[in-house]
Amino acid sequence: MPWKRLVIRLLLMLACIPAAISIGPFWWGAWLKYGFLPSPGFWAARHFVKGEGFEAMGRGLYTTMAVDSAVCWVALIVIAMILTIWYDRTKSRFARVLRNGFIVVLVLIPIASTLLVAYNVRRPVRERAKIIAEYNQARPASVTQPVPSRTEDAVLILHPIGGLEPRQQGHQEDLHFGSEPSSVSYWVTYASSERDRARQGIKVTVSEYPNSAWAAFQARPDPSKYDASRTSELFHLDNILFFFDGGYETHFSWPSGNFVVRVWCDRSNNPDTPQNLILKAYLNKYPRTM
Repeated sequence: MPWKRLVIRLLLMLACIPAAISIGPFWWGAWLKYGFLPSPGFWAARHFVKGEGFEAMGRGLYTTMAVDSAVCWVALIVIAMILTIWYDRTKSRFARVLRNGFIVVLVLIPIASTLLVAYNVRRPVRERAKIIAEYNQARPASVTQPVPSRTEDAVLILHPIGGLEPRQQGHQEDLHFGSEPSSVSYWVTYASSERDRARQGIKVTVSEYPNSAWAAFQARPDPSKYDASRTSELFHLDNILFFFDGGYETHFSWPSGNFVVRVWCDRSNNPDTPQNLILKAYLNKYPRTM
C-alpha cells in the first residue's frame, strides 16, 4: 500500500542520519590524511567562517563536520531511494537483497564508528600504561648508601663557555626516601649577563647517584611525567643523547658513570652555538656511558 511505502521511506531517511553523522568526520579525516575526495565541509569552513583563535577554530570544526555529514546524508538518501524504488518496481530478489543489505549497513555504520572511536581513545591510554609498567620494571634495586659530598668547582665547569659566563650555581642533597636513592645535584646557569640569566640562560645540572645503574635509570625519560612523543634518543655531537622536547623544559640528558648530566637548551645543528659548546664541554668532562 502507498502509505506503507511512505513509512518505509521515512524510516530509511531517519536511519541515514546517524550513519551520515558517523561518516562525516571520517570523510574529513581521510581527506586530510590521504588527500582524496576533497571535503566540502572544509571548503565551507574556509570560505564562510571568519576570525582567529580557538573560537573561530571551533566554529570551523563544527561547520566542517556539519556540512560533510549533511552531504553524506543526502547521498545515503539518494542511494536508499534508488534501491527502494527499484525493488518496488521489479520485486526482484536481487533488488530486495540489495535494499535489505543497505539497511543493515546503515545500522552497522554508527555502531562500528562508535567502537572504532572508543578503541582509538583507549589505545594511547593502554600503550602509555604499558610503557610506564616497563619503565617501573627496569627500576634498579633500592640502595641506602649515601652519596659523597663534593665541591661545586670539582663537579661543574665554572669558567666561561661560548661567550657565556657562569652566573649562579649551587647544589642540593636529596636523602634516601622509599625506593628512591640518595643523590646530590649540582647546578649552574650560563648567561651573557646577570640580567639575561632568567630569560636566556642555559642551565646545567649534574646529579650523582649511589651507582651507575641508578644513574642510567634516572637519565631516561620518565613516561609518567613526559609524553613519549616528545622524548627521543638523538645522535648529536657524536653521542647518543636523550632529548626532551617539552616546551619550557627542553633539555638533553645522558648518564656518565654515577652521574647524570642535564643541559636545558634548544637543539641546534650549528656546532658553534653556545648551547652546543656547553654540551661539548660537559661531554668531554662526563663522557656518555653506553
